Amino acid sequence: MKSSISRAARSATLFPVAALVGCSGAEVPMQKTVKVSGSVLLDGKLVEGLDIRFIPADKTNFKLDETPLGRTDAAGKFTLTTYYNGDGAPPGDYLVAVSYPDQVPVSEEADETATAIAAAKAKKERAKDGKPRFPQIYQVPQKSGLVATVAKGGGELPPFELSSAKK
Repeated sequence: MKSSISRAARSATLFPVAALVGCSGAEVPMQKTVKVSGSVLLDGKLVEGLDIRFIPADKTNFKLDETPLGRTDAAGKFTLTTYYNGDGAPPGDYLVAVSYPDQVPVSEEADETATAIAAAKAKKERAKDGKPRFPQIYQVPQKSGLVATVAKGGGELPPFELSSAKK
């Protein structure tokens, strides 16, 4: 009896995995990625702990809503990840958004008043934790003014230069 319970438990555990593999039948439509790295400067200084999001300018080939991401290290440098840690990004043109992980997100549709309120909050946050902050408009890829082209061979991107002054 004990062995039949084990066997049943093992079958129940393996069934969902087999069902997923067997039912899919098609490959996941992942893009080919290339290694991409870069850096972020705020008022001319490299900054640690920023999240970088690359939003494809043309989403035609992005079936999984891929958004390459990175986070700056102590040297202000980041490496992009799309599917697997450090795998890079598919070649192409991107709009770029930058934020601290704890910044209150700003909607893409944010008007000038909402953006000004967010900037005031960012200034107040800077006073609390001492981290240098910047206008939250950098969080909105369509308004940040930051763009990047990932070449077919990948590589190092020019630094993204942010300013803490109002935009």
